[in-house]
Amino acid sequence: METKYFINGMHCNACKENVSSALKSVAGVVETNVDLEHGEASIKMESPIAIEVFQKALRMRGAYTITPKNE
Repeated sequence: METKYFINGMHCNACKENVSSALKSVAGVVETNVDLEHGEASIKMESPIAIEVFQKALRMRGAYTITPKNE
């Protein structure tokens, strides 16, 4: 399953790499694609993962926040 999110707090490529690394560290995440320009992330996961789990992982890497992208 793949879900898209908005990521706030990214300002440079280092931020993008931090966010990608944090999201990939979450158990069950298969693949991530972080878009710095649009402030978005696409996350492929084995099964649904609560957004709070992603937020906790992101906070450990910086002042990033994640919100659902309703399509």
